[in-house]
Amino acid sequence: MSFVKLRMKMENDIFIIGEGFDRTEKNKDNSWNWAIKQEACICFPNETDSRIYNINFYLCPPPGKQNNFVTIYIDEKKVMRIKTPQECNISFEVCKASCKTIKFETDEELTYIETGDKRGFAFQLVDFKCVVEEIYQEKESLNRLHHIQKNILRFFIKLCDENGLIYYMFYGSLLGIVRHDGIIPWDDDIDVVMPRKDLEEFMKIIKKAGSSQYSIEDIENGDDCYYGGYVKLVDNMTTKIVLENWNHKCHNAVGIDIFPLDYIPEDSRKRNHILKEITKYQELLFAKVYGKNRYNYTRLNKEKWKNVKVKSLFYSKSMILNRLKKLIIDSNKERSFFVTVLGRYLPKDSRIFYVEDNFGKGLIFKYDNLDVRVPENYLKCLETLYGSNYMLYPPREARVPKSWALWDFDRPFKFYQNKIISTVGLKKKVQYVLWGLSDRMKYLLDNYSMVYDFVYIVVADEKLSGKMLFGLMMISENIFQRLYTKGWHILLCSDSISKDVDKMERMNIDYYSIFVDDAEKVMCLV
Repeated sequence: MSFVKLRMKMENDIFIIGEGFDRTEKNKDNSWNWAIKQEACICFPNETDSRIYNINFYLCPPPGKQNNFVTIYIDEKKVMRIKTPQECNISFEVCKASCKTIKFETDEELTYIETGDKRGFAFQLVDFKCVVEEIYQEKESLNRLHHIQKNILRFFIKLCDENGLIYYMFYGSLLGIVRHDGIIPWDDDIDVVMPRKDLEEFMKIIKKAGSSQYSIEDIENGDDCYYGGYVKLVDNMTTKIVLENWNHKCHNAVGIDIFPLDYIPEDSRKRNHILKEITKYQELLFAKVYGKNRYNYTRLNKEKWKNVKVKSLFYSKSMILNRLKKLIIDSNKERSFFVTVLGRYLPKDSRIFYVEDNFGKGLIFKYDNLDVRVPENYLKCLETLYGSNYMLYPPREARVPKSWALWDFDRPFKFYQNKIISTVGLKKKVQYVLWGLSDRMKYLLDNYSMVYDFVYIVVADEKLSGKMLFGLMMISENIFQRLYTKGWHILLCSDSISKDVDKMERMNIDYYSIFVDDAEKVMCLV
């Protein structure tokens, strides 16, 4: 395809390059209109700090044509194929002293608009708008979390490649590869899917490997935690405690999520029966594992959750697991056109089905510095998961980690096992010092200030020292060291748990606990 460059400067130092233009002008909304031949590029150079470009435009067929297909690339990576006319929203990051190029390409025949005009056009870009904003600044802890997760992923890929096992990056990890050229900056997990037979083989291999650092967390391995049927590959040298599992027998470590891909019957009656039964037994298993907890981890209302907890009393955990296993075997008896993730708790009507051929042997893409496999038709998978506007960044307020947890990247969970305490473990004749400001600390004082003996609140901000909060004096860490007496029991309530444990060790304080209880966000990132 010939590519005669025509360069025009637009606002924000953006340049459009193409074979020829029917017109280029600003409309009343200060947007750009232009018509292009079979190929055109928009270049986004950036000499300042890294920025996010949010662009919006309409792709339209030439006058007189009903529709056509246009493929869009970012730096030669295919990001979407659309049928015109269609509005498009795309977001992407441009680093300092670099350039992003968006290319539009079509194989459609050219349409000649005016008699005597030798130029023909295949599509038009109308009302191009561009909004530039500052890039998301990762917290130091997220950087460390991503580093550990990528090491786990590297170990996972090595075992898969050595044993001929198939996997695909999926969910938010696949979106990150296409939209961010790596991990989503605010994401806090890595997701992969595997055909069920490959996942079962992988679990056998990891057990034989006997790694002291990496292991599988799965209810069928005896772990007293349940995620709906998928498993986690975890790094045992780290700690991650979430609200539902802090008092359960689990690895409680940083990991990646591995989801099994299952065939699903094409016959609607068989399919609906299997999905209904799987959801039923998943809910029973949640009740069996977490029924004594205050929280409801299903999507059931309070009354239905109560009924499920009662029904679960008539089943053993092994009985429920066997029923689930049989249902999954029944679903995989025949190879079908569709696959889905049965090992994830979702209401029957919320499940997503994928065409098996969209996965294929996979393509190799870069995930930061790792070579990873994605589905062959990854664009169709992303569209199925997130809709046609998956390339658009979410609103600024939604760019936050999904889960809240106690993280420590340098200590294993064994270190914390006897240091976690809830209100159940508090004693009335002990003097407690609350360390740090957080929702958990406020919850504790709101509900138990008249029950237990709280002495001080220790704060990192020196300016708050000497002020009162909930009837207690706030003191700085320096003043605390001068006043400290061995009779005090320190309750670590801050969101910087691992850093505060470091401080306890430097001060030679052993009499401390990490407070975990009913606050919705148990512990957040350091």
